Amino acid sequence: CIHNGYMAQYITSNAAPRNVYSTMLQKGFKKTDIKALFQSSGTFHTRSKNALQIAIVDEAHRLREKSGMF
Repeated sequence: CIHNGYMAQYITSNAAPRNVYSTMLQKGFKKTDIKALFQSSGTFHTRSKNALQIAIVDEAHRLREKSGMF
């Protein structure tokens, strides 16, 4: 997706897979570029609808519309 100009992110509330995938991909890429690909599900409550072109959501059934807000 990166090579085609699309913005894609892997989204999960669990930090473990984000950290593992990020570490695996850092070889040959900038750390900041790789970090931008992985997000916590709690960071999306302030984003506008359809802000991402591609979202790969791990355990999507656990997401809440107001996730991350107290």
